[in-house]
Amino acid sequence: MKKLFFTLLALMFLFQMFAQDTSKLRVYTRPSGAIIKMNGETLTYGKFIVLDSGEYIIKAWAPKRDLVEKKVILGNNHLKTVAIKLPYSKDYVQYRRRLKFYNFKKYSLRYGFIASYLIFASSYISDISDFNDDASRFEKEAGKYQLLYQQSFWTEDHNFYTQKYNQSKGNYEDAIDEVDKRTRMVQIGAGVTLITTFFGWKLGNTMSKPRFEETPLLSNLTVTPIVGNGQTMLVIKSNF
Repeated sequence: MKKLFFTLLALMFLFQMFAQDTSKLRVYTRPSGAIIKMNGETLTYGKFIVLDSGEYIIKAWAPKRDLVEKKVILGNNHLKTVAIKLPYSKDYVQYRRRLKFYNFKKYSLRYGFIASYLIFASSYISDISDFNDDASRFEKEAGKYQLLYQQSFWTEDHNFYTQKYNQSKGNYEDAIDEVDKRTRMVQIGAGVTLITTFFGWKLGNTMSKPRFEETPLLSNLTVTPIVGNGQTMLVIKSNF
Protein backbone atom coordinates (compact mmCIF):
# COMPACT_ATOMS: atom_id res chain seq x y z
CA MET A 1 0.00 0.00 0.00
CA LYS A 2 2.78 2.39 0.92
CA LYS A 3 4.62 1.46 -2.26
CA LEU A 4 1.56 2.34 -4.34
CA PHE A 5 1.10 5.59 -2.47
CA PHE A 6 4.70 6.67 -3.05
CA THR A 7 4.46 5.65 -6.70
CA LEU A 8 1.35 7.82 -7.21
CA LEU A 9 2.99 10.68 -5.33
CA ALA A 10 6.08 10.46 -7.55
CA LEU A 11 3.93 10.43 -10.69
CA MET A 12 2.00 13.49 -9.49
CA PHE A 13 5.27 15.30 -8.78
CA LEU A 14 6.66 14.49 -12.22
CA PHE A 15 3.42 15.53 -13.91
CA GLN A 16 3.37 18.83 -12.05
CA MET A 17 7.03 19.46 -12.82
CA PHE A 18 6.60 18.89 -16.55
CA ALA A 19 3.34 20.83 -16.62
CA GLN A 20 4.94 23.87 -15.06
CA ASP A 21 7.79 23.88 -17.57
CA THR A 22 5.48 24.72 -20.48
CA SER A 23 3.65 27.94 -21.38
CA LYS A 24 1.32 29.24 -24.05
CA LEU A 25 2.07 32.12 -26.39
CA ARG A 26 0.13 33.90 -29.09
CA VAL A 27 1.11 36.85 -31.28
CA TYR A 28 -0.97 39.63 -32.74
CA THR A 29 0.40 42.04 -35.33
CA ARG A 30 -0.73 45.26 -36.86
CA PRO A 31 -1.33 44.87 -39.75
CA SER A 32 -2.81 41.44 -39.23
CA GLY A 33 -1.41 39.99 -42.46
CA ALA A 34 2.21 40.10 -41.31
CA ILE A 35 4.57 37.14 -41.51
CA ILE A 36 5.50 35.98 -38.00
CA LYS A 37 8.56 33.84 -37.38
CA MET A 38 10.10 32.33 -34.27
CA ASN A 39 13.09 30.00 -34.32
CA GLY A 40 12.52 29.46 -38.03
CA GLU A 41 8.89 28.44 -37.54
CA THR A 42 5.96 30.40 -38.93
CA LEU A 43 3.36 31.38 -36.34
CA THR A 44 -0.33 31.83 -37.04
CA TYR A 45 -1.78 35.22 -36.17
CA GLY A 46 -3.59 35.09 -32.83
CA LYS A 47 -3.22 31.32 -32.33
CA PHE A 48 -1.85 29.91 -29.08
CA ILE A 49 1.20 27.63 -29.25
CA VAL A 50 2.70 25.59 -26.42
CA LEU A 51 6.34 26.34 -25.61
CA ASP A 52 8.89 25.46 -23.01
CA SER A 53 9.81 28.21 -20.59
CA GLY A 54 12.73 30.32 -21.72
CA GLU A 55 13.72 33.20 -23.96
CA TYR A 56 12.45 33.58 -27.53
CA ILE A 57 12.94 36.06 -30.37
CA ILE A 58 9.87 36.83 -32.46
CA LYS A 59 10.28 38.42 -35.89
CA ALA A 60 7.46 40.00 -37.86
CA TRP A 61 7.38 41.63 -41.28
CA ALA A 62 4.76 42.76 -43.80
CA PRO A 63 4.97 44.48 -47.19
CA LYS A 64 5.70 48.22 -46.87
CA ARG A 65 6.65 47.71 -43.21
CA ASP A 66 9.84 47.47 -41.20
CA LEU A 67 11.08 44.15 -39.87
CA VAL A 68 10.44 44.10 -36.11
CA GLU A 69 12.15 41.80 -33.62
CA LYS A 70 10.84 41.32 -30.11
CA LYS A 71 12.33 39.33 -27.26
CA VAL A 72 9.92 37.36 -25.09
CA ILE A 73 10.73 35.60 -21.83
CA LEU A 74 8.36 32.84 -20.79
CA GLY A 75 8.28 31.60 -17.24
CA ASN A 76 6.65 28.45 -15.93
CA ASN A 77 3.03 27.94 -16.82
CA HIS A 78 2.63 31.37 -18.45
CA LEU A 79 -0.18 32.46 -20.74
CA LYS A 80 1.25 35.33 -22.78
CA THR A 81 -0.06 37.52 -25.57
CA VAL A 82 2.40 39.59 -27.58
CA ALA A 83 1.27 42.55 -29.68
CA ILE A 84 3.61 43.84 -32.39
CA LYS A 85 2.99 47.03 -34.38
CA LEU A 86 4.89 47.27 -37.64
CA PRO A 87 5.71 50.85 -38.68
CA TYR A 88 5.96 51.81 -42.33
CA SER A 89 9.48 51.41 -43.68
CA LYS A 90 11.62 54.45 -44.45
CA ASP A 91 11.72 53.49 -48.14
CA TYR A 92 7.93 53.31 -48.31
CA VAL A 93 7.53 56.67 -46.54
CA GLN A 94 9.93 58.24 -49.05
CA TYR A 95 8.05 56.59 -51.91
CA ARG A 96 4.76 58.06 -50.65
CA ARG A 97 6.35 61.52 -50.53
CA ARG A 98 7.66 61.15 -54.07
CA LEU A 99 4.24 59.92 -55.21
CA LYS A 100 2.45 62.88 -53.61
CA PHE A 101 4.88 65.30 -55.23
CA TYR A 102 4.44 63.52 -58.57
CA ASN A 103 0.63 63.75 -58.35
CA PHE A 104 0.78 67.40 -57.27
CA LYS A 105 3.09 68.34 -60.13
CA LYS A 106 1.17 66.33 -62.72
CA TYR A 107 -2.25 67.70 -61.75
CA SER A 108 -0.81 71.21 -61.51
CA LEU A 109 0.45 70.92 -65.09
CA ARG A 110 -2.89 69.57 -66.25
CA TYR A 111 -5.35 71.74 -64.33
CA GLY A 112 -3.33 74.52 -62.67
CA PHE A 113 -3.58 76.92 -65.61
CA ILE A 114 -7.32 76.32 -65.93
CA ALA A 115 -7.86 76.88 -62.21
CA SER A 116 -5.83 80.10 -62.30
CA TYR A 117 -7.74 81.31 -65.35
CA LEU A 118 -11.10 80.60 -63.74
CA ILE A 119 -10.13 82.68 -60.71
CA PHE A 120 -8.87 85.47 -62.96
CA ALA A 121 -11.87 85.30 -65.29
CA SER A 122 -14.45 85.23 -62.48
CA SER A 123 -13.00 88.47 -61.07
CA TYR A 124 -13.05 90.14 -64.49
CA ILE A 125 -16.53 88.91 -65.31
CA SER A 126 -17.75 90.37 -62.03
CA ASP A 127 -16.15 93.71 -62.98
CA ILE A 128 -17.75 93.54 -66.43
CA SER A 129 -21.16 93.09 -64.85
CA ASP A 130 -20.58 96.07 -62.54
CA PHE A 131 -19.36 98.32 -65.37
CA ASN A 132 -22.34 97.27 -67.51
CA ASP A 133 -24.64 98.33 -64.69
CA ASP A 134 -22.77 101.65 -64.44
CA ALA A 135 -22.98 102.14 -68.21
CA SER A 136 -26.75 101.58 -68.16
CA ARG A 137 -27.16 104.07 -65.32
CA PHE A 138 -25.00 106.72 -66.99
CA GLU A 139 -26.82 106.18 -70.30
CA LYS A 140 -30.17 106.87 -68.63
CA GLU A 141 -28.76 109.95 -66.90
CA ALA A 142 -27.34 111.26 -70.19
CA GLY A 143 -30.69 110.74 -71.89
CA LYS A 144 -32.47 112.59 -69.08
CA TYR A 145 -30.11 115.56 -69.11
CA GLN A 146 -30.16 115.71 -72.91
CA LEU A 147 -33.93 116.06 -72.83
CA LEU A 148 -33.71 118.71 -70.12
CA TYR A 149 -31.15 120.91 -71.89
CA GLN A 150 -33.10 120.60 -75.16
CA GLN A 151 -36.23 121.85 -73.38
CA SER A 152 -34.46 124.54 -71.32
CA PHE A 153 -35.60 128.15 -71.85
CA TRP A 154 -33.05 129.90 -69.71
CA THR A 155 -29.42 129.98 -70.74
CA GLU A 156 -28.24 129.14 -67.22
CA ASP A 157 -30.43 126.01 -67.12
CA HIS A 158 -29.33 125.06 -70.61
CA ASN A 159 -25.65 125.31 -69.70
CA PHE A 160 -26.14 123.37 -66.45
CA TYR A 161 -27.99 120.47 -68.08
CA THR A 162 -25.55 120.44 -70.99
CA GLN A 163 -22.69 120.08 -68.53
CA LYS A 164 -24.49 117.26 -66.71
CA TYR A 165 -25.22 115.56 -70.03
CA ASN A 166 -21.59 115.71 -71.12
CA GLN A 167 -20.47 114.39 -67.75
CA SER A 168 -22.91 111.46 -67.86
CA LYS A 169 -21.98 110.75 -71.46
CA GLY A 170 -18.26 110.68 -70.55
CA ASN A 171 -18.95 108.37 -67.63
CA TYR A 172 -20.93 106.08 -69.92
CA GLU A 173 -18.11 105.95 -72.47
CA ASP A 174 -15.55 105.26 -69.73
CA ALA A 175 -17.66 102.39 -68.39
CA ILE A 176 -18.02 100.92 -71.88
CA ASP A 177 -14.23 101.16 -72.36
CA GLU A 178 -13.67 99.24 -69.11
CA VAL A 179 -16.13 96.56 -70.25
CA ASP A 180 -14.30 96.24 -73.58
CA LYS A 181 -10.86 96.06 -71.89
CA ARG A 182 -11.90 93.34 -69.47
CA THR A 183 -13.72 91.42 -72.18
CA ARG A 184 -10.54 91.39 -74.27
CA MET A 185 -8.48 90.27 -71.27
CA VAL A 186 -10.89 87.39 -70.63
CA GLN A 187 -10.69 86.35 -74.28
CA ILE A 188 -6.88 86.60 -74.39
CA GLY A 189 -6.63 84.71 -71.10
CA ALA A 190 -8.79 81.93 -72.50
CA GLY A 191 -6.47 81.55 -75.51
CA VAL A 192 -3.31 81.57 -73.38
CA THR A 193 -4.85 79.08 -70.96
CA LEU A 194 -5.79 76.76 -73.82
CA ILE A 195 -2.22 76.77 -75.16
CA THR A 196 -0.48 76.39 -71.79
CA THR A 197 -2.89 73.63 -70.74
CA PHE A 198 -2.18 71.73 -73.96
CA PHE A 199 1.58 71.80 -73.33
CA GLY A 200 1.02 71.12 -69.63
CA TRP A 201 -0.80 67.89 -70.50
CA LYS A 202 1.97 66.86 -72.85
CA LEU A 203 4.64 67.56 -70.25
CA GLY A 204 2.64 65.77 -67.56
CA ASN A 205 2.36 62.67 -69.74
CA THR A 206 6.15 62.50 -70.04
CA MET A 207 6.65 62.34 -66.26
CA SER A 208 7.69 58.99 -64.79
CA LYS A 209 5.51 57.78 -61.97
CA PRO A 210 7.49 56.68 -58.88
CA ARG A 211 7.59 52.94 -58.22
CA PHE A 212 7.96 51.14 -54.94
CA GLU A 213 10.06 48.01 -54.78
CA GLU A 214 11.26 46.13 -51.72
CA THR A 215 13.13 42.97 -50.84
CA PRO A 216 10.79 40.51 -49.08
CA LEU A 217 11.90 39.32 -45.65
CA LEU A 218 11.22 36.18 -43.59
CA SER A 219 10.06 34.24 -46.67
CA ASN A 220 10.46 33.97 -50.41
CA LEU A 221 7.56 36.36 -50.75
CA THR A 222 7.38 38.10 -54.11
CA VAL A 223 5.88 41.58 -54.29
CA THR A 224 5.19 42.82 -57.83
CA PRO A 225 3.74 46.30 -58.47
CA ILE A 226 1.35 46.56 -61.40
CA VAL A 227 0.55 49.96 -62.90
CA GLY A 228 -1.86 50.43 -65.77
CA ASN A 229 -5.38 51.35 -66.85
CA GLY A 230 -5.57 53.98 -64.15
CA GLN A 231 -4.96 51.41 -61.39
CA THR A 232 -2.04 50.60 -59.16
CA MET A 233 -1.86 47.36 -57.21
CA LEU A 234 0.57 44.97 -55.58
CA VAL A 235 0.52 41.27 -56.45
CA ILE A 236 1.87 39.26 -53.52
CA LYS A 237 2.91 35.64 -53.92
CA SER A 238 4.40 33.52 -51.16
CA ASN A 239 5.65 29.98 -50.81
CA PHE A 240 6.25 29.07 -47.19
